[in-house]
Amino acid sequence: MSDDLLPFYEKELAFLRQSGAEFGRIHPKIAGRLRMSGDVVEDPHVSRLLEGVAYLNSRIQYRLDDDFSELSDALLDQLYPHYLRPIPSMTVVQFKPAKDLDGPLKVKRHARLESEPFQGRVCSFMTGYELDILPVSVTKAALKERPFVTPGSQRVERASSVIHVRLEGFTGDVDWAELGTDKIRFFLRGQSHYAYALYELLLNHCVQVVMTKGPDDTQPRLLGPQCLQPVGFAEEEALLPCPNQSFPGYRLLTEYMVFPEKFLFLDVEGLKPYLEEGFGSTLEFYFYLDRSHTELERNLSADNFALGCTPIINLFKHRAEPISLEHEQYSYTIIPDARYPDNFETYSIEKVQGLTGDGNKKNYRPFYGLTHFDINRETQHFWHAQRYPKVGGELGNEPGSEMEISLVDLNFSPAELTDETLSLDMYCFNRNTPEKLPFGGGQPQFKCLDIGVTLDGIHTLTHLTPTIRPPLRDGARWRLVSHLALNYLSLDSPNAIEVLKELLSLYDFQDSAASRALIAALVKVQTSPMTAPVTLGGKTTVCRGVEIEVTFDETLMSGNSTFLFASILERFFALYCSINTFTRLVARVKGRQDILKKWPPRIGNQPLI
Repeated sequence: MSDDLLPFYEKELAFLRQSGAEFGRIHPKIAGRLRMSGDVVEDPHVSRLLEGVAYLNSRIQYRLDDDFSELSDALLDQLYPHYLRPIPSMTVVQFKPAKDLDGPLKVKRHARLESEPFQGRVCSFMTGYELDILPVSVTKAALKERPFVTPGSQRVERASSVIHVRLEGFTGDVDWAELGTDKIRFFLRGQSHYAYALYELLLNHCVQVVMTKGPDDTQPRLLGPQCLQPVGFAEEEALLPCPNQSFPGYRLLTEYMVFPEKFLFLDVEGLKPYLEEGFGSTLEFYFYLDRSHTELERNLSADNFALGCTPIINLFKHRAEPISLEHEQYSYTIIPDARYPDNFETYSIEKVQGLTGDGNKKNYRPFYGLTHFDINRETQHFWHAQRYPKVGGELGNEPGSEMEISLVDLNFSPAELTDETLSLDMYCFNRNTPEKLPFGGGQPQFKCLDIGVTLDGIHTLTHLTPTIRPPLRDGARWRLVSHLALNYLSLDSPNAIEVLKELLSLYDFQDSAASRALIAALVKVQTSPMTAPVTLGGKTTVCRGVEIEVTFDETLMSGNSTFLFASILERFFALYCSINTFTRLVARVKGRQDILKKWPPRIGNQPLI
């Protein structure tokens, strides 16, 4: 039971004692036997009676007070359904191919993974990215400043440094032409400040990419810097499920604030035409940069470029325990798994189906959904679910939540249904168990349930994030109001910086010193109208848009990447884009004259040029 009831109980008990004593003083003949004076109740039977009445009254008052919270939760669930859901644990894993793998192995998105048992419990995850596992490894990576003599360097005059990465097959029989791959995906691992610096160098300061068969290749292939593409921003690369009515930018903010390592991936694309020429078992990349990084020059190694990696999230499809409907009960607690109640928690309800005693099935739709127009108003019922905080665990001190479901009609009156059993298809997660898994030395280990090929292991590369639960009930009220208000505020208003910071604070669920400093690093937002030529369908026209200039205080970005943060905001600003208009982000750093990055105009999630 939640402690939220305690203040109501204490308030009701104090009221009964004080008002009872006052009533006894005014009407001594009628109420003299109450034997109450001030806060003292002399008769223990009267004292127990008052405590019982106070408890009943407190439940009623709590329920009345909770009605508005239920309304705000319902509005949030309809307008921003992602917002009240817990954020399960996430991490990055690496699929280690067996040495006898002779061809590419494809792992689909949302492939199922299971951890090794921990204290008798298994945690289930699913992958966030589709990936190709190749029988190759990164055998060398180094950064070198000028002077250097490397393939293609004489054709790249602006380069101040070069990153050299070599990939080799497990055996000499591996032929890149036979692998048939068109891109190679790297996860930039290592200490966060090195990984962030490497990410910015490759995606913001690369002036040319050269691919060769080796250092003595006389015909280097120039791929151009456009072959490097960031990963993690597209909808098909989402970790958190994003309902149709939710703006994907909110998902980006959530994933970035909780797990920024999810975005430390990049693709080298457009390789197939060159690889088909025949490359043997060795492939080398030379990334020419317009600046250098002294610390990376000393510390960069092959370990910083990981292959076969994907972020995973502690989410899985699950069918809850069946619920038998009874005429005397209005709502029912959803029990995902009766055997391990502390290892399962509901993330979302995907389908509710009823099975009657005569074997007929019927599907129920959500009450706050958008499917009321085509139903029989006399007989149709809907399901309605509410999430409540719940403390559990072995010691009874672990945060969690549980959901209750009820069936109602269009007037929100309880449905009188009997002889029926409900079946619920849901997404679930393993409550707080993932963060307890041992970490280090590749642990925890996972196994993939959706591939039949033997691997050398699936190793964990980053710490598993703790499960995060956004505030429920009263704590969600101001967040609802802020969300609704921000829809009508514009970034071209005088208080644009406050608007942006307020929006980011809505997704600062961890409320840590680092996340608060990240938001505080935004020091200026300035907008100006602009026009740009747009080519669509082979025709060029002029489109009006807005240029957004954001200035960051990099002294507050310790442990974070200004460039990655700006990249997230660049995608997110599409929210403020009306139809047939665009935004273009210009990122600056306080105290620097040069521009950090100027992105191309973007409308929605599609670049215009």
